[in-house]
Amino acid sequence: MEPVPMTRARTAFWSCAFLAVAGAALAAPVWSIAALLFTCVAIPLAVSVRGTPHHVRALFVPFRSAFGRPRPERILEHARQGQRH
Repeated sequence: MEPVPMTRARTAFWSCAFLAVAGAALAAPVWSIAALLFTCVAIPLAVSVRGTPHHVRALFVPFRSAFGRPRPERILEHARQGQRH
């Protein structure tokens, strides 16, 4: 299986969530709010079927929080590379 395109999935999820809340606040038709909420439930389910629990967590939280903090060696390596330029 191909890896889950997390950026696209995260964008779709949060867009649907925002539109559902905005629709409820602006008195949109019930069927449109229900469709958006159904999509908000379907996206994490699809990600869990195609990916791992880490992918599902990455859907809700930023990348660094989902996959842990970068190793200190990497931070130092990037800092040294920045000083060379």
